[in-house]
Amino acid sequence: MRLVLQPEKCTGCRLCEQICSIHHFHETNTKKAAIRISGMFPDPGHYRQQVCNQCWTCIEVCPTGAIVNQEGAIQVIAEECIACWECVESCPEGAIFVHEEIDYPIICDLCFECVEVCNTGALTRGE
Repeated sequence: MRLVLQPEKCTGCRLCEQICSIHHFHETNTKKAAIRISGMFPDPGHYRQQVCNQCWTCIEVCPTGAIVNQEGAIQVIAEECIACWECVESCPEGAIFVHEEIDYPIICDLCFECVEVCNTGALTRGE
C-alpha cells in the first residue's frame, strides 16, 4: 500500500497537514505534519505535495536502527533515535521533517488519515 499524489487535483486547502498533526501529535500544527503543501509560484492555483514515497533510504542510513519497515510502512522508534538527522540529509524527496519540539524525524507512516479528509482526490491509496 502507498500514498498516491495527484497534484493537479490539489486545491491547497492543507486539511491533510492539519489532520496529520492532529492524528500524530494531538494538535493543529502543520509544522508537525509528515506532508507539506506549497504553492507553485508564480503559477497560482497549483500546489506541490511533499511526502515520503517509502523508498527506505532513511532505513539504510539510520545508525541506530530507529527507522524500520513495519509491514511496508516506515516507522520511527522514537526511543532509539539519537537525532543525528542522517535520514533528513539522505532523503531524495526532502520529505523527512524536523520540528524543534520533537527529538525524532517526522516521516509519513501511511496512516492514511490525510486520504480520509482530502475531498478532491489529490491524495488516494494505491498499490
